[in-house]
Amino acid sequence: MLNLIGACGVGGDGTLSAAQALQYSLDPEMKALLDIIMGGKTIDNDMAHCDTAIGFMTSVFKSQETILNGLNLAHGKSTTAVVDLYGRDNGHIALHATSLVKGNHPLITLLSEKPISRDVFFRRHAELKKKHGYVCVVVAE
Repeated sequence: MLNLIGACGVGGDGTLSAAQALQYSLDPEMKALLDIIMGGKTIDNDMAHCDTAIGFMTSVFKSQETILNGLNLAHGKSTTAVVDLYGRDNGHIALHATSLVKGNHPLITLLSEKPISRDVFFRRHAELKKKHGYVCVVVAE
């Protein structure tokens, strides 16, 4: 069990809606049980009240910022943080963003383009958690 206390999301209109639904869907009394840090970004111009779409580098830098926030959250709580980078075919953004994170941080990047088995993921997670005391998992759609 990962014992999540929060999640970070970077994305547009659909991401914001999904994050809000997730935040409140975990409790029958509709109380927020999961803290979600949101970083707004859209490459395909689908965010409400936003006239323009941002470019690739802005997406990478915003994603990097959110990953660093996830690392700080996980480190401060000695737990696992999940940074979910929404967007169609955005694995390249996740790879660029995680490569910009300096230092020897306990990061696992999951890409839909390159799936790994559940056993490999949990084994790697356990190794990093034992070594560092915390882990940040970056998930790209």
